[in-house]
Amino acid sequence: MEGKKKYKIIGYVIGLIALVFIAIQLMSIDNFFDNNKEASNTSIENAIRKSALECYALEGSFPPSIKYLQKNYGLIVNEDAYFYHYEPNGSNILPDIKVLRKWATDNE
Repeated sequence: MEGKKKYKIIGYVIGLIALVFIAIQLMSIDNFFDNNKEASNTSIENAIRKSALECYALEGSFPPSIKYLQKNYGLIVNEDAYFYHYEPNGSNILPDIKVLRKWATDNE
């Protein structure tokens, strides 16, 4: 009898360790995808900033809107997946640029 209890307790401990390990793995996967989304937002902001700086270098002033960059500099934006905040601060001051991912849709 004593041996069966010992093996039963060892089985519970191993099961608990396995559950904790699985939970840690799931949390790290979720954290990976969250960090990847932030990196995506930053890279899009950098692309918009680069296009705005190119416009400034060629025309002597920053563009008035993202639409201007799309039309004249070939910038491609995905308005279905992201919100774009572009606020010009004058013709010779770098605009405020912020990109935010929209809420997840059913097809993601």
